[in-house]
Amino acid sequence: MRSFLIILCFLLGGLSLSAQDTFNMSLLSTWHVDTLPTQSGFRYNDIWGYVDCQGNEYAIIGSAAYVHFINITDENNIFEVNSFAGGNLSVWRDFKTYKNYAYAVADQGGSTEGLMVFDLSYLPDSVVLVNQTNADFNRAHNIFIEEATSRLYVVGTNSSANAQGILIYDLAADPVNPSLLSSVDLTSIGGPDNSYIHDVYVRDNLAYASHVYAEQLYIYDVSDPLNITVVGSLLDYPERGLNHSSWLNEDGTQLVFADETKGSDLKIMDVSDMNNLFVAPQNLFKSQLEAEEKSIAHNPFIRDQYAFISYYHDGIQVFDISDPDNVTNVAYYDTYENTTYAGFRGVWGVYPYLPSQKIIASDITGGLFVTSLDNIDLNPIVPTLNPVAEFAQTEVALCEGDSLVVYATPGAENYNWFSGNDLLTNTNTDSIVVSTGGNYTYQANNDYCVVSSPVLEVTETATVAPTISLDFPTLMASPATTYQWFFNGSPIPGATESTLEATANGDYSVVTTDQNGCAASSEIQSVVMVGTGEIESVAQITIFPNPTVDVVQLQLVARYDTNLTIELKNVTGQVLSVERIALNGTLQHEVSFAAYPAGVYFIQLKDQDSQYIQKVIKH
Repeated sequence: MRSFLIILCFLLGGLSLSAQDTFNMSLLSTWHVDTLPTQSGFRYNDIWGYVDCQGNEYAIIGSAAYVHFINITDENNIFEVNSFAGGNLSVWRDFKTYKNYAYAVADQGGSTEGLMVFDLSYLPDSVVLVNQTNADFNRAHNIFIEEATSRLYVVGTNSSANAQGILIYDLAADPVNPSLLSSVDLTSIGGPDNSYIHDVYVRDNLAYASHVYAEQLYIYDVSDPLNITVVGSLLDYPERGLNHSSWLNEDGTQLVFADETKGSDLKIMDVSDMNNLFVAPQNLFKSQLEAEEKSIAHNPFIRDQYAFISYYHDGIQVFDISDPDNVTNVAYYDTYENTTYAGFRGVWGVYPYLPSQKIIASDITGGLFVTSLDNIDLNPIVPTLNPVAEFAQTEVALCEGDSLVVYATPGAENYNWFSGNDLLTNTNTDSIVVSTGGNYTYQANNDYCVVSSPVLEVTETATVAPTISLDFPTLMASPATTYQWFFNGSPIPGATESTLEATANGDYSVVTTDQNGCAASSEIQSVVMVGTGEIESVAQITIFPNPTVDVVQLQLVARYDTNLTIELKNVTGQVLSVERIALNGTLQHEVSFAAYPAGVYFIQLKDQDSQYIQKVIKH
């Protein structure tokens, strides 16, 4: 059963048709230049959309004389970026995009435009025409690009070798100069007797071809461009007309197609079985704005569960096709005030794939219409955008003989790193290890959106080894920012000052860092403490108990009168206490450890000529 949304004008008979020109859609803005030339009464033709790497949105719209690129990011301020004359006036133009390129063809009897290629990477500032070639054809009716395979399909050409077929180009190797993979006359491989293709849709290497003059739809396997085969055909169907164009739903099971014939319904066909293609009577649907079965469906597009149709006199028509047996007309916007349905007027093309959910359309006489759906939310489309390419700082110091890790901003799909102008190999990562000074940059890219980072200057700093001087028993390092002393190759805990008191025989060294954070190690300074025999010529020394808990006793028997200094030090050489005594005769002196934690300490006795050091352990 055919089912449609009931239109209010049927209920409210007093309203005129002009009051019913919109439902569930709003007009955001328009663009139109009434001084543009016309061809056979046509000022504008097809339309496509594009999003640049900054997220700005554009309409690519054709006029009889030009290809126009219109910035529609701000619907309150839409403006033309560039326009390009094709060379001939033409009723028909068609556009598609691939990465940062747009491709255009025209179809008029005397046209010699061939294929035009535009570089869109300069947007939002400008568009550049980078190639125009008619090496293989002068005019063509339609092009389609399957991005997954990077192939461009050209149909409806005036190619003398292949007006009855399809031309297939490769875009991957050189998008500016597409290379021809094949030119196939489809009649010769099982297509209809008149294999001229008016429009084609391609997905998964299956080409859905509308053979307009044969009034038939064929499906071709184009996996191998040199060996194209027929995999399905629709030779007859209800309300058959000039099979014009088609579009596949998102899961690839249903094909919506239009016959560009007055009063002819749109059709939905199940394509899950290529050997059994048919259109059921309940799978026909149409605009309800027409009053006399004269409106014409032109081009269908599908996003989510909705078919967006450019419907000439009936404007933009939106249908919910989730149930092919019960299609409903859920929204429309009529751009053309229609009373007679005479000729071809109104909406030529529609483009529903912008991330902002703007729906753009081209009106044959009215130009660009930017609209929106009022009560329908479409699934988000995430555009390809510029990644961020920054460094946390503009210059860093690299210590001589060391390496450091340089980090890019994460999140890009691919990275290329450069030292000066030289590309570094095997660097498709968001960080690299740098071991030499220089200027480093990187390119971050998300598919075709590429950004270059600023320059990071890596300065290689020469490191100077510290020196140690000895003023016995004090070791002194040359000036630095930080210090760490070592004894016999092991770090001394807490020994982080510029000086250290040597407390035992052995090898001392120091590691310092300078103001750039560069570390260097000194040469080894060997220390031999003065032997006990020398001071014992001054006094007989006994230290007990050792180990101790609170105090140790020093029992001294002088051999002659002298003055002694008694110092208590920890393992880092820090002096904890100092006492000076006069030694004459026999003396017993107490050194207290009560204020200090358990550990290793040193008692140092010295006079003006000699010294004595004894290690003491406190429990």
